[in-house]
Amino acid sequence: MTNAMSLDEWLQYVQTGQWERGDEPPSSAYFPSDELRDEYLATVPERSDEEIKSLLRNFLVHSGTFAMDKIHLTSALQAAKKGDRSLIVLLGKREFGRRLISWATRKEVAAWEGITWILDLLPDRPEEALRVLSNFYFVHAQELPDTLHASFADVDNLIRSCWLDVGPTSEDALQALHGLSDRDLERLTAALWEKLGYSTELTPPQKDGGWDVTAVQAARGHRVTVIIECKKWTAKKVGVEIVDRLAGVMHMERKSHGVLVTTSKFTAGARRKERKEPRIELIDGVALVGMMNDKFGPKWTSRIGRIIQRW
Repeated sequence: MTNAMSLDEWLQYVQTGQWERGDEPPSSAYFPSDELRDEYLATVPERSDEEIKSLLRNFLVHSGTFAMDKIHLTSALQAAKKGDRSLIVLLGKREFGRRLISWATRKEVAAWEGITWILDLLPDRPEEALRVLSNFYFVHAQELPDTLHASFADVDNLIRSCWLDVGPTSEDALQALHGLSDRDLERLTAALWEKLGYSTELTPPQKDGGWDVTAVQAARGHRVTVIIECKKWTAKKVGVEIVDRLAGVMHMERKSHGVLVTTSKFTAGARRKERKEPRIELIDGVALVGMMNDKFGPKWTSRIGRIIQRW
């Protein structure tokens, strides 16, 4: 049985491209596990800006064309030959699609315009770098290869950990979350989603089989309902069976989006399920702390009582 990969082994591979172990090399485009991500983030204060920017350069989208892009274009062209031009017309209306078509016909441009240039905003303007990252993801999320979704989350975590005041350490903040009752975690989650622009409501306390918070975002002609389940766990990881249960509730209740929030971590199986089911989002303890820091400021752990009092 192969020993678990260490952080130093992975960083060496990212820097050199040489994988000397006998097993399959990991990805260098994102942290290969939650454990290695957390270990690296804990050591950010000891690392130089240049080292962190070098890692970010690996994670960010570069100019180029991915294999999945070619598959999308081929499918659209084949449908057009059979008389269905809807996909090719849709591609032609979007800048990404126009670049992809241009790449296929002349090979002069890449389908993807890279965003490694946001590194020039660091370390002086990290908020602007995050804004660019967020807007790029919003526009291109549906075309991104699965692996790059993880890359964007890791870039966000790195920038916040290195160049923004993230308030209490993750360990201290997680301890504050672990000290809450189950219901208070649900109340805190409702407050957070309200900060994200949703109207929120707690569901009545119940055993597993439902959800804990309903979040609604409504605009003229558009309404999104998100059901959120909270798990205040410590050492135990949330497994794929919990994700499957939420997916089943979403299907039965005809809800389009679901979020699973935990103060712990998720198993690899749960993360694979998330990648296959884009309607479900998994937020672990470290990510939850980052969201709280972002929306409630660096002293939120001392204000939890006030934050949740209206619920």
